[in-house]
Amino acid sequence: ERKPKQKKQQERINARNESNAQQRQRQRVLADEARNAAAMNQNGIVINGTLIQNGLGSLEDGLGYFPSLTALQFQGHVPPPSESFAEVEGKERERLELIIKVVSGLVFLVLIFV
Repeated sequence: ERKPKQKKQQERINARNESNAQQRQRQRVLADEARNAAAMNQNGIVINGTLIQNGLGSLEDGLGYFPSLTALQFQGHVPPPSESFAEVEGKERERLELIIKVVSGLVFLVLIFV
């Protein structure tokens, strides 16, 4: 009984490892193609009369398993939130801290008086 279970489990592990290896190889190929395309277009490309430098940015080498090519392209190119969003976030954080303090105070009182 154990041997068939172990064999099935080993087959699943082998299939998963093979799938992961194929995915990593595909990511490497896509990254290489993107690097080659970027190297060919180092001066940028012109779209509708506008010079676009490096498109979404350059790719960096990943260590071990790395996320999708799309995630790598946007790495480091996401602007910080606007000042108005920071203000809203600050007010929301204060409100949530107040809620946590009130709830924890109520729990403490229930524990003391029950």
